[in-house]
Amino acid sequence: MPPTDLAAVERGGSECPLVRSEAMSFCTNCGTENSDESRFCSDCGGVLEAPAPAGETQGGDLGQGGPPGHPPVPPDPTSPGAGYGAQPPLGGEPPGPFPAASPPGGGRRNGLIIGAVVAVVVVAAVVAGFLLLRDGDGQSQISSEETTTTTVSPARSGEGWTVLVYMIGDTDLEPWALIDIEEMAAAAGQAEDLNIVVLADRSPDYTSEGVMNLSDWETGKVIEVGGTELSEVDDLGEVNMGDPATLADFIEFGVSEYPASKYSIVLWDHGAGWPGMGPDETDGADMLTTAEIAEGLGSGLEASGLDRFDMLGFDACLMANYEVAAAMAPHAQYLVASEELEPGHGWNYEGLAAAAGEADTPDLGQEILDSFQAQAESEQEGEAITLSVVDLAQMDALQDALGNWTEAVGADIETYAPTLGEVRAQALSFGRSPDDTFDSQLTDLGSIVSGVGEQQSDLAAASEEVSAALEGMVLSTISGPATSEATGLSVYFPPYLDLYDQEHAELEGIEAWEGLLTRFYEAGEAIPEAEQPAFDTEQVSDHFFDEDGLNIFATFDPSIETNLAEATIFYGIVDETDGSVMFLGEEPGSILEDGQAAAIYDLTFLQISDGQDTMAAYAAITFDEESGLFLVDIPMAYYPPGSEEYIDALLELVVDPEDGVILSETYYVVEEEGTFGELTADPEGIVVPIVVKLYPDGTSEWVPTSDVGLYADLPNLSYEFVPLDPGTEIYAELQITDYGGNFDSVFVQDAVP
Repeated sequence: MPPTDLAAVERGGSECPLVRSEAMSFCTNCGTENSDESRFCSDCGGVLEAPAPAGETQGGDLGQGGPPGHPPVPPDPTSPGAGYGAQPPLGGEPPGPFPAASPPGGGRRNGLIIGAVVAVVVVAAVVAGFLLLRDGDGQSQISSEETTTTTVSPARSGEGWTVLVYMIGDTDLEPWALIDIEEMAAAAGQAEDLNIVVLADRSPDYTSEGVMNLSDWETGKVIEVGGTELSEVDDLGEVNMGDPATLADFIEFGVSEYPASKYSIVLWDHGAGWPGMGPDETDGADMLTTAEIAEGLGSGLEASGLDRFDMLGFDACLMANYEVAAAMAPHAQYLVASEELEPGHGWNYEGLAAAAGEADTPDLGQEILDSFQAQAESEQEGEAITLSVVDLAQMDALQDALGNWTEAVGADIETYAPTLGEVRAQALSFGRSPDDTFDSQLTDLGSIVSGVGEQQSDLAAASEEVSAALEGMVLSTISGPATSEATGLSVYFPPYLDLYDQEHAELEGIEAWEGLLTRFYEAGEAIPEAEQPAFDTEQVSDHFFDEDGLNIFATFDPSIETNLAEATIFYGIVDETDGSVMFLGEEPGSILEDGQAAAIYDLTFLQISDGQDTMAAYAAITFDEESGLFLVDIPMAYYPPGSEEYIDALLELVVDPEDGVILSETYYVVEEEGTFGELTADPEGIVVPIVVKLYPDGTSEWVPTSDVGLYADLPNLSYEFVPLDPGTEIYAELQITDYGGNFDSVFVQDAVP
């Protein structure tokens, strides 16, 4: 949260396929030789699959380098409607494709061209177990039919695993999708009785590369992943992956066509936690909300006759979330997902090789965790990762325990609200941002509950009940050093009412938690003015410099200390030409005994360089006591080549404060819908750090730190905390905030000695 003065900041296939050779085709079901002109087997009537379309080339690849010199930042970077400059205050006021065979069907797709001999195709399709039809718009639909043959392909024997991957690749994550498909092929080549089927929707914008034996495409393709090649089952044309009917129809098709003893589905894209995941950029940036995901899963399972998936995975940011788990519990036995942001490489799908034969679901989940962690560490992105295997069958036990706990806390909220607010301020959080507009407001559920129990002895038993239920539900979890306190599930907990999203109240199955939030915010709103934060002076007089940097102190009435949740220091440098302040960062301060607050600023700032230019950045620093590491969040703007509009981005660093070494660095894109995913940047684009500038009249705004950008060759950017020059005029503001979001601040302005 920014200082007080920043309140004005703007901101298909057949079971009897034919294999084509250059001169003739042999039916893989009956072995009959057919001429290369044949569409159907002359003996058994099987459909001859056409080769995969070559696709269209979309021009040059990413990463071609750029001309010497830096392009200027496009004009008016803070104009309304673009990026940080269009956002509400930083701090400010307190801190169809596969049509379903049963309701709710009606999906549409551009499918296989049926051709002139409609009657023959219908017969062949019935043999395969589904029927291709055309809707009123000339688009095709799949309608389930009773199978009329007992012939079963060895790959669909009903043994082992079928893994369905719903890949919303019509985003800037598209290049990562191709890598993940290759990993799936590696897994398929190592495991028997493993079907991997992908519905992969791609974009026209981010890469024109093909994958393995398939050329580039921009549509939605159903792909059967083999060990050495990919088999295109169908090209659906443009498909809206944000439509739950699309998900439902893919499930019905995949389960029906690839029978197995165990089933898993993985949803792949940007994630936001309880708001959902996506978007599908080509279809109006439509995203799948949590309710829509549950709807799609439920409809697809019902239509396919499957009671639930053995494993549901989210290869997306922030989806190991209490609200998500509550919605998914009826549809899967186990959940695999991450509390924190995921690096772009996401899961290592070679871990699916553990699904060979009759592998147990928890064992498969553990292999996914282990392979994900190993890959993240090899990419030097393992310092702040999380991934959990969650037993959704234990959801009722967690709901009961959490219901008892929230009832106990809510029954005396005036007593417990200050503790709850303080614990929330200190707990491990995920999807953080210095700009509250982009912060996910997700925090670790286990840390909240146990933290309250540790401070309030009469809530200890209820807290331990929740912790035990959570431990029983989270079978396994991995984390990096900076996220070691993660317990497996996050929960939505904005610290103040002004940051709360009313759409959260529309979720089902979380009534107890929602009720506690309501009571907590009501208590915060009811804090009397006399008990709200107020320093004894507006100007910090008690400050000094030593080997640690700037030390500042301020006093307040000790009677208000109970309500305080946190102290924060914000700091920057003064432009002596006009008196404005460019803020360079924020970090936690301390609330001491006897009505004192204090903070230290070490007089350094984060500097980013591309080897030609350097510029300062705004660093929001939090400290992980368990690991002793700094987590640093930096607002950035990314301009694609030739674009005058920038994309909001967030740079996440993990830093060892002992020597200042940067242990990991990851850039994330922040979508308007609230989803996060790793930024895929063109090296010819530019990135610009965004900072808050405070003007003498009290107004403030997000601005770029320079009128030139750094080349977006992200792996070659360097980061360093450098000391301010002696004589630099600095401004520091110490702020205290209570659990209701009320705050007060004092400041000091002085020169670096």
